[in-house]
Order: sequence, then C-alpha cells, then structure tokens
Amino acid sequence: MLRRVLRFALFLSFSFNAAAQNPWVNAKGSIYAQVSATFLSYDQIFGSDGDVTESAFETTDNTIGLFGTYSVTNNTELIFNVPFKAVSSNNLDLSGLGDLQLKVKHQLLKKIPLAIFYGYTAPTASRDGIVRTGFNQHAIDVGLSGGLSNNNFFGYLSLAYRYRDNIPNQSIIEAEVGANIKLDKKQLYLMFHIDGALNFTDTTDPEADESVLYHNNGQFLAPGLKLSFNAYKNWWINLGTFGAFKAEHQGAAPTFTIGLAYNNKN
Repeated sequence: MLRRVLRFALFLSFSFNAAAQNPWVNAKGSIYAQVSATFLSYDQIFGSDGDVTESAFETTDNTIGLFGTYSVTNNTELIFNVPFKAVSSNNLDLSGLGDLQLKVKHQLLKKIPLAIFYGYTAPTASRDGIVRTGFNQHAIDVGLSGGLSNNNFFGYLSLAYRYRDNIPNQSIIEAEVGANIKLDKKQLYLMFHIDGALNFTDTTDPEADESVLYHNNGQFLAPGLKLSFNAYKNWWINLGTFGAFKAEHQGAAPTFTIGLAYNNKN
C-alpha cells in the first residue's frame, strides 16, 4: 500500500484550482487570480485493474493554467479555469487548450459554511488518436460543500455528480484540512488534500490503450500536500503534489504544481 501511495497519478492541473469547491465565499468584489505550471512525465501506468505496469511508451503532460474567482455578491462566486497544454506520447506531440471550466458557487450558510456549486466544462481540448489535451466532452457538475474553520485550522468536504456526454459519468470527491502558520508576520498555509473522480460505468475508447492520457475510463482517488505562502502583500506562492490510493488508466509518476497568485480579499 505504501508503495502505491508514493506513486503519483494525476492528469489534471488542479492543485489549487480544485479548492474552488470549498464552502466559503469572500466579500463582494474579492478577486483571486493564479497562473500555475503543472508537470507530469511517466513511463509506468495504473492499468484497468489498478496495478502498476510498464507503459508502452513515455508520456508527458505539461500545463500552464489560468485560474480565477470573483465574488459577485457576498454569497455568490464565479470561478474559471483555462488550461494550456503541451502533451507528448509515443513520439507524437500536441499543444493547445485543454477543457475550459466555468463554475458558480453559492454559499447557503455563513455560521456553519455550506455551499452549492454547479459548473460546465466545455469541449475545447484537442484529440488526435493517442495524443490528447483533454476529454473534449461537454460536462455538467452539481455538488454540495460543507466545512468548519477557526483562526488557525479549517477543513471541508465536497461531493458532486458529473454528467458527461459520451463517456462515463462520475462522482467527484474533494476534502481538505489545513493550518494557518504565522512566519515573521507572513502567513503560511499547510494543507492535506484528497481529490477523487470515480466512474459509474465503462465505455470503449477505440483509439486508446492503457497508456493514453485522458482515457475514457480514467479514474482516481488521490491524496496530496499543498503549501501556500504570502510572499508580498496580496501575492502568494503555491506549491502542490499528489499521490494515489486508487487509480485506473493513469500515469504513475510524480506530478508537481507551482503557482503565483494574487488574492484581493475584501
């Protein structure tokens, strides 16, 4: 089990983007914007049975992500994620947009944070046989998030249903616990995070084998560690990496994310 936990297996650039599913909304007019880089390269895979095997070829998936949130009201937040990708597999290369994501989050309760969110993923990715920059499928998410916090600690749990056009629908799981540490009047957040996307069914992927990025039947349950440091005024440096308890049709190799964020919190 420990060996599998230490193997990393994520194909999405969501290290800090995924935290948009937390139950909190900042005051009206608040802005959060981040540019991040995510790196993945693997020659081993989690196959259809979840076991790690050698891949038929080496694959890389590097992403520059633009992520942002804007508080339209004290209770409603707009969220977007725009990934730009450069992928390589079996000596074939492809660059371009990944799948554009838009989301709305509405906080229902303040004293005991509870929020509902719904989102749309546009099929803006490219697919050319085994090289792909995303799933290139319409998707709709509907979910609920709840959490607790005080001055130094916080935690939340988010559950969602994802409907997709022609590939398996999924249950989406996200949970996080974190601590706020003061370093010479600067803030440092340390977070333990769990993300998961679990399929309800399987569908045929005629152009793919188990080594392919964005396989129709790809799924995972992955813990990770994140760090967010207030470097200067409203500017933050974010770092993250994830591991896998359970995965199928995923690369088994380290995934790392580094981001620079601007947080204008009202």
